[in-house]
Amino acid sequence: MEETPKTDPFGDGVTEETKKIARDNALKFGLYLGGISILMQLALYFVNPLIVVTTPAVVYGILIISIALDVYFILEFRKAIGGHWNFRLAFSSIFLMLLISAICSQIYQVVLYKVIDKELPQKITDASLEKARNDMAARGLSSEQIESSMTMVKKWIPEQGSISTILMGLVVSAIFSIIFALIFAAIFKKEKPIFSTSA
Repeated sequence: MEETPKTDPFGDGVTEETKKIARDNALKFGLYLGGISILMQLALYFVNPLIVVTTPAVVYGILIISIALDVYFILEFRKAIGGHWNFRLAFSSIFLMLLISAICSQIYQVVLYKVIDKELPQKITDASLEKARNDMAARGLSSEQIESSMTMVKKWIPEQGSISTILMGLVVSAIFSIIFALIFAAIFKKEKPIFSTSA
């Protein structure tokens, strides 16, 4: 007798069809998030390409908006696959969505630094060094202390636009995608209710 294909390999109620729907939606919502991220970065570029380096409040604002968008799309994602998912499916789906978004963002960075504005990497480096110098001066450090510290700062500032920096950015994005996916999966998992049919 031929054995029927196993559609629920982990015995957790998640079928292969559900996984396919989840993958398709991860791609869709990941591209949505990536597209919005690129639009936000383009808007900041046209306002002031150095604003992220020189104005910390903007970075915090972007982070808050990004988390709000993540939550919105996660809720839409859960709704799209039927309103329920366990932790395993939630984590893998959210991680894939965030990773696709991060890859889109990194591709934009490559295009920005290598095609749109080849001088921007050096401008970002110069602005970062200037901000570090001003911050040290505001803390009352002497000229000698500032110059000594700046030597160390220059070593730690990444070379914007280089292949190694872009690859490192992708690795860091993947790590943060895992962390946020774990957090979001724990918060937004929603198991299917089990009703007893016994008398």
